[in-house]
Amino acid sequence: MITRRLVIGGCGSGLVFANAIAQQSADTPHSRAPFGLTWGQSVESVRAMGLTLSDTGTPTDYGTSYTLQIQDLKDTLADIEAISLFFGIQNRLWRIFAASKGMGPDPYGYPGIHRYQELLGILTERYGKGAETDVRGRFSTSPELYVYYLSNGEAKKFVDFTGDGMNIQLDLRGQSGGITRWVLFYESVQERKAFIKDKATREKNVL
Repeated sequence: MITRRLVIGGCGSGLVFANAIAQQSADTPHSRAPFGLTWGQSVESVRAMGLTLSDTGTPTDYGTSYTLQIQDLKDTLADIEAISLFFGIQNRLWRIFAASKGMGPDPYGYPGIHRYQELLGILTERYGKGAETDVRGRFSTSPELYVYYLSNGEAKKFVDFTGDGMNIQLDLRGQSGGITRWVLFYESVQERKAFIKDKATREKNVL
């Protein structure tokens, strides 16, 4: 299960997203990752595709993270600002994080909510109905502070999907100045199991 924690995209970017995720079926659905990538790829194989990764990886609780140069991607969204790839102990891609450009300023969060709903519709069509969490905090009495509530964790808005051998989470985030962003997490179920096993083995050997 996924652990939780723009320029406004219109119909055009939504269609690009729909086309990108529609290509994740066919031959080996459980190995196909979003954005034209493949689960289990090594850092070297991603670079061999002509994609640019940050020179050095950053150690995290989810393995080693590399920033992907989105301009190199053929399958992407117009409002994506950043993509991070996570490789496990055996140098295998198992987790992907994508975040949009900031939307707003709007303290009510309407631009972000609108884009979130667009992507929610596309993902629901692709993977079926997800499990949504929508905690409003004091939104009902102070709707003009919704983005603030999102930024401090009092409000939460995200949905979890499972399909094609992946766990997927779409999340709406808030930050200061009335800015909202959508974020997407993808995890390969198979590669996640391998990562957890490898991590446990390494820690056992260390101790």
